[in-house]
Amino acid sequence: MYMNINEKFLREDYIPLLQQLSDFYNVLAQITYITKLNRADFNIYVGVENGLDYKQPNSIAANDAPFNKYFDDSIVCGPIYGRMLYAGLRFKIK
Repeated sequence: MYMNINEKFLREDYIPLLQQLSDFYNVLAQITYITKLNRADFNIYVGVENGLDYKQPNSIAANDAPFNKYFDDSIVCGPIYGRMLYAGLRFKIK
């Protein structure tokens, strides 16, 4: 017998929101430029995480009242942050 324990703690208006979650693609990319300086490697890189900027709606149930019985942060199943761009330098001494 299967029983979803979370359902008895969720507000009735939150259960339909869980059923509306759709599939998503998580696009990650990084480009690295490698140079050689004497005996060291010097890399410059740029990248993106969550390139399509998908965010899970209503990822935490009852987030406005963290101490009541409906609060639930265990149903996060997708990205909660938007697109993140980054750049950096990497220096490796051999």
